[in-house]
Amino acid sequence: MLPYSTTLLDAMNILLLQRIRPAILLIDVDEPSMDNLHNEMVLKSHETILKQAAKAGLPIFDIILHGQRTIDRLRHIIEQSQNYISYRKNMESAFDEDNILLMVNGQRMRLIEYLRSISCKHIFIMGYADDDCVFETAFDALNLGLNVYVDRMFNLGVDLNLESPWNSITHNPRFHMYTAIGQSVEKKCRQLYRVYNMRIM
Repeated sequence: MLPYSTTLLDAMNILLLQRIRPAILLIDVDEPSMDNLHNEMVLKSHETILKQAAKAGLPIFDIILHGQRTIDRLRHIIEQSQNYISYRKNMESAFDEDNILLMVNGQRMRLIEYLRSISCKHIFIMGYADDDCVFETAFDALNLGLNVYVDRMFNLGVDLNLESPWNSITHNPRFHMYTAIGQSVEKKCRQLYRVYNMRIM
């Protein structure tokens, strides 16, 4: 866990101070999803992270299912970044080998290949749905050797009635999870985090 980091935004700023440039992966925040899952607090959190990332010139990946479109209020922020990359996927995980390849400088490559080409080993993941596409992307990213940063309050479609798949990766030293109240998640407070989420969802 990063020293003195208390929120996802703090983690980003600490990495920047260490001259580490993380990438931001926004997953499937499209118009159809938002019809039923509109959550103003989550969208404001997305805006905060994306604005800071755009200001710092960090790589921002607008990852969306093929044929869909990210909601306008976030897309306008993303497109202001010098390192904005639109990426269409057709599987749950953004790192799935069956996804559409990125076209970079006339060369086709997978998402992980592009991240390695820019020496990016740290990624922030947020979007829809928490226990599906966001988790699957985080799971694959860890298996590919990346450092993953997640705050589940930055995700949409959190279903606390189901056993969370996130429990299967919390032990990974490259996985960094932050709570809604701005403190790093340790084993002793994971239950408190769950209760807190149930209270505000």
